Amino acid sequence: MINNKPLFDDLVRVAGGAISLMSTLRRQVESDMRERMAAHFERLDMVSRAEILHLQAQVDAVRAENQSLKSRLDALDGGAKKPAKSKKSPASAKLKAKKKK
Repeated sequence: MINNKPLFDDLVRVAGGAISLMSTLRRQVESDMRERMAAHFERLDMVSRAEILHLQAQVDAVRAENQSLKSRLDALDGGAKKPAKSKKSPASAKLKAKKKK
């Protein structure tokens, strides 16, 4: 009977080499795509996540400061209400000013 062990060993080595090659190829393609996408996004001048979070923190701080100043102003005013705004549009005010001249 023919010894099939060397044939199977060769097939296993070939299959192992093919799997290793495919794994290496996959990693290389993934790396290349990441580099290309990063270069593409850099050309689009997009902001990073860190920049967005930094700006969000600044906006929150400004809002808190604005609220604090508003409450201080209300305390200084003694809780006086703002005068009611007129319902007339700026365009109607311009027409009245022209008619007076």
